[in-house]
Amino acid sequence: MNKKESFALARKPSSAVEKAAPSAKRILSGIVGDTLDLAREKANKEVKVSDAQLENWFKTGVKYHFGQGVSKDNTEAVKWFRKAAEQNHVGAQFNLGICYEFGKGLEKNNVEAGKWYRKAAEQNHADAQFNLGCCYRDGQGVEKDYAEAVKWFRQAAEQGNDGGQCGLGNCYYNGQGVEKDYVEAVKWFRKSAEQGNVYGQNHLGLRYEKGIGVPLNFVEAYKFFKLAAEQNLESAVKSLKQIATRMTAVEIAEGERRVREFRSQKNLKK
Repeated sequence: MNKKESFALARKPSSAVEKAAPSAKRILSGIVGDTLDLAREKANKEVKVSDAQLENWFKTGVKYHFGQGVSKDNTEAVKWFRKAAEQNHVGAQFNLGICYEFGKGLEKNNVEAGKWYRKAAEQNHADAQFNLGCCYRDGQGVEKDYAEAVKWFRQAAEQGNDGGQCGLGNCYYNGQGVEKDYVEAVKWFRKSAEQGNVYGQNHLGLRYEKGIGVPLNFVEAYKFFKLAAEQNLESAVKSLKQIATRMTAVEIAEGERRVREFRSQKNLKK
């Protein structure tokens, strides 16, 4: 039953009924109320979708987004993401936010992106929490609010999200939304860097190079710059070259050893 049909059940009583005795009005009111309740119950059953069906819609969207077994079609992907997202599928909500942010399959719209990130973030989706934090930090689709950025970065960071950890580290380093705290900043940069986040690695290298939040240590700076440079971060490549000119051959060799050790511990390849 659609909304138009439901509305017909609640049609305004005729003038004859309006003039009827109060008891008759109560009876009619009860009948109409019961009918509406039944209609609502039926409508809810009709729109309820099984978890399996929602997951199927979501996966269909993913297939079209990446061209897995079908021709790549972002417009079609959006259609399926939206179907699942509107039924509260958290992954579909996040992906729909991505599509709006980057204009994939529809017109770019940062406000809509933020809307769908929020829906997923409120369901504890760590990547959505990080993205929503970025929206508040940058004033993208929402009014800039560093306190809100910190809130969402922290929620993502505490779930082990490397982007959220790096974002939270930046907030502590710059005193945005929280009191400036270099030691706390380094703590979160390290957590991010150890997960292989290129920006976390670069930030940690900079802190060691300057001795901010940690003791000055060129070998550790070299290590993290090298790890970030291997992920093609241009600023890290430049920093690596610059710091190498200030180090001895022995120090550089030790830096390289620590890079290899880091890769081995994290099962990373060059």
